[in-house]
Amino acid sequence: MNDYPFNVSLDSNIRVQNTENGYRISSTDPGPVNVIALAKTPEMETVFTHLQAGDTTTKPLMQALTNLDGQPAAEQFAQTLQQLEAQGWLNYAVSPLAVAIPLGEEAKLNPSESNWIRHRVSLSANSSQRPHGGVMVLESPDSQFQVKLLDWRANALLAQLAEPKPLAKLTPPPDVGPETAYQFLDLLRAAGFLQVEPESSALESESAAVESHPSIQSPEREVLDSEAVVEESNAVEAEINTVTVADGDVEDSVTHSSETEAVDSEIALEESNTVEAEIDGATVTNSDSESSVTQASETEASEFNAVDSKIDAAVVAKPIALHPHDLDDRIPGLADLHNQTLGDPQITIVIIDGDPDHTLSCFEGAEVSKVFPYWHEPAELIAPEDYAAFQSIRDQGLKGKEKEEALEAVIPDTKDRIVLNDHACHVTSIIVGQEHSPVFGIAPNCRAINMPQDAAIRGNYDDVMSPLNLARAFELALELGANIIHCAFCRPTRTGEGEELLVQAIKKCQDNNVLIVSPTGNNSNECWCLPAVLPGTLGVGAAKVDGTPCHFNNWGGTKEGILAPGEDVLGAQPYTDKPVRLTGTSMAAPVMTGISALLMSLQVQQGKPVDAEAVRTALLKTAIPCDPEVVEEPERCLRGFVNIPGAMKVLFGQPSVTVSFAGGQATRTEHPGYATVAPASIPEPMAERATPAVQAATATEMVIAPSTEPANPATVEASTAFSGNVYALGTIGYDFGDEARLNTFKERMADPYDARQMVEHLDRNPDEARSLIWTLNLEGDVIYALDPKGPFATNVYEIFLQMLAGQLEPETSADFIERLSVPARRTTRTVELFSGEVMPVVNVRDPRGMYGWNVNALVDAALATVEYEEADEDSLRQGLTAFLNRVYHDLHNLGQTSRDRALNFTVTNTFQAASTFAQVIASGRQLDTIEVNKSPYCRLNSDCWDVLLTFYDPEHGRRSRRVFRFTLDVVYVLPVTVGSIKSWSLPGKGTVSK
Repeated sequence: MNDYPFNVSLDSNIRVQNTENGYRISSTDPGPVNVIALAKTPEMETVFTHLQAGDTTTKPLMQALTNLDGQPAAEQFAQTLQQLEAQGWLNYAVSPLAVAIPLGEEAKLNPSESNWIRHRVSLSANSSQRPHGGVMVLESPDSQFQVKLLDWRANALLAQLAEPKPLAKLTPPPDVGPETAYQFLDLLRAAGFLQVEPESSALESESAAVESHPSIQSPEREVLDSEAVVEESNAVEAEINTVTVADGDVEDSVTHSSETEAVDSEIALEESNTVEAEIDGATVTNSDSESSVTQASETEASEFNAVDSKIDAAVVAKPIALHPHDLDDRIPGLADLHNQTLGDPQITIVIIDGDPDHTLSCFEGAEVSKVFPYWHEPAELIAPEDYAAFQSIRDQGLKGKEKEEALEAVIPDTKDRIVLNDHACHVTSIIVGQEHSPVFGIAPNCRAINMPQDAAIRGNYDDVMSPLNLARAFELALELGANIIHCAFCRPTRTGEGEELLVQAIKKCQDNNVLIVSPTGNNSNECWCLPAVLPGTLGVGAAKVDGTPCHFNNWGGTKEGILAPGEDVLGAQPYTDKPVRLTGTSMAAPVMTGISALLMSLQVQQGKPVDAEAVRTALLKTAIPCDPEVVEEPERCLRGFVNIPGAMKVLFGQPSVTVSFAGGQATRTEHPGYATVAPASIPEPMAERATPAVQAATATEMVIAPSTEPANPATVEASTAFSGNVYALGTIGYDFGDEARLNTFKERMADPYDARQMVEHLDRNPDEARSLIWTLNLEGDVIYALDPKGPFATNVYEIFLQMLAGQLEPETSADFIERLSVPARRTTRTVELFSGEVMPVVNVRDPRGMYGWNVNALVDAALATVEYEEADEDSLRQGLTAFLNRVYHDLHNLGQTSRDRALNFTVTNTFQAASTFAQVIASGRQLDTIEVNKSPYCRLNSDCWDVLLTFYDPEHGRRSRRVFRFTLDVVYVLPVTVGSIKSWSLPGKGTVSK
């Protein structure tokens, strides 16, 4: 056996039996039984332990046997290794990147014959990646091995092999040394996945290709016979007419496939056992082909140039997907979109569904969290055994009434909640499941907030889907800063009209630049679904694997829906890392949520403002409609199948203009909308050649029929809505933005970064305060760029300067400012700081509500309002100081949501808190918890929140706790107090209920 530099291990199907006479090695695979016998030696057991673990190469194993058991034992084991290799029972690994698994007895590694210092390497043209067993694998018809990619860094190396390059130009990924990277490449080469050629040979090949190019041939060869030109041009046209349509497009066959039945409009539809005759598709018609040829030939090029282009295209290597996904073959453009972004954590997706299991490995490293509805208490946890019972019944393939009876018999009390939570787990993983995990989501780097609704299930979904509770859910999602709200529920309607309360809540979200995505439902159009049927939402129907609409889809209404893969979509299930494939519009909707999140992420990463309506309109306008000759009821397709390349062309056809700091004044980097694409409308061929992402399994080019209604960028208007108010706490700072602005201040002072010098300069030249970027900082991090606007802008700049000067005073000074509050209004603009960070811009229009303070001074001012009959001054001072420090340091926030603004205003409104504390601190109690809850009572058109301060006695746990509540209205930029303080008692922490 060759002495490979790879770790060797026994395949998982190989069994080693320790008998009295020796070792018996055999395979558990069905078929002829081959047995390899090996005599026992003292060290042989240790050798097999290493061989099964796969943690070393053959050389140390042979050396250990030679040293302890002698040369004969080592030679016997070498023969055994050769037999194992001949049987295809050995795997070869480069830890921690990959392992090569033989696919048959004929699989043999090709040992290296020379060093690679002067070679160029690239991935072989026929290599492809696909998900298998929860990981990505590399396969090729030219190789007898399957390479299992164990770590994302293996993909990082593969991405560099898309084009030939010298070994010296390859960059090892983080925490992978050059030696390990070289071994990984050597494993690929030995397994037949790597193309290697000397640099000199590569240069000669390129030179030969250039010399043979028609454009530089002799004039004699350029003089072609006109009939030959026409004949070759016709050959090109014939080739275009016979382009093979990739998976998911129409094909020239009529097949029969499984039909799925709609189970429940609220819950995802699973695979069914009944059979439905469906048309998979037909080939592209001659008229379509001629249209494609016409579109392709509307250029100044001659027939000769068309032939020339065909030759050039033939030698262009297909790129590989940097992040291969299970749906790449079903969604044209998904892999290319993933090559550009996996999402941005600034994009927040709020998922209104059940309670998913965030402990799964697919959520490890994901930005996922839960916010439970304030209108009901969280539900009790469900035992993992109940989930296992549910999954076991599902695995049996039971359907309909039979399945319902089985669940009722095993988990009667929790079955409804389990169904919903399982649904939520599947949906969430489709959206943000992490790469290199059992479920790779569409937008793994985006932020997801689950809003569990399972506690409201009481035998049915009436409470969950009541107009009041759904409206509350949308408003809470808005308060959480959602960019996308994924509503997994379907409230049935036969009129398409929603209740006023729900409609207004949804409109409020849309007005605040939030995209609402929802499934159209699985009722075979017996009814419609809210909110999917409402104007301005993105309703999503399910498409089969072949791209045609599922029979159970609801359609109609506003006809603003879109199709996405909804059959056999991979997702997670609670309390197990084993993924499951489900079917339904509820599986298609999270796919569209993820795609929308990726498009928004690209907006952010390109410096554009997030524009929900632009994303929705672009997706709908560019959707690929169904062919009436293929689909009997084309209206089931809604607006058509999702077209990522078309949507990206609309959204990112031209870069927007970015203005930097220059000249005599600071100009902020603003992105009020999208740059308008130059043409008044997108030409018809816009989508005809939407290049699919890496088609690793085939070199066939995909041709997509254009939409019958071309998207016009002029109709995709940027949303001007913004999210609302900000009431934030922090410290004041300033920034220059760029080198030019910094240099203008360097001409006026020795060190512009010295805040004392800046204060003195601005005191003499107050107008230059407008040339700085003023920032609000929280714990040393910039959270907002402050932009004074309106008639009081000059006063606001003066206060900024006073705050900055106060921060420079000694802590013992009465003028020292430790922190400040800033009421502001969010915008859709951003600004780039000198460090390169991009910060959101907030407008400060009024100095009212801007307070600067230090804790001691604020406590002194608060104590002046309190009578000391109930508490001594030192105790009250200690309690107030602890309250202020705790809110600022433990509960600090961005001050965006209504809850956070109420909490922050509580800090600055300490005068009321002081009178509240007096009576309870005098009794020996201390602050325990601070809660902010939505107030059940509020004035019309207000946003009221209750702040509850709970105090307890740390020395007497059975003593009652005291709760004080005061209500704040945060509907305006500056919150106000509503009503008087209420108080009551609760049992002590040590009280035992009987």
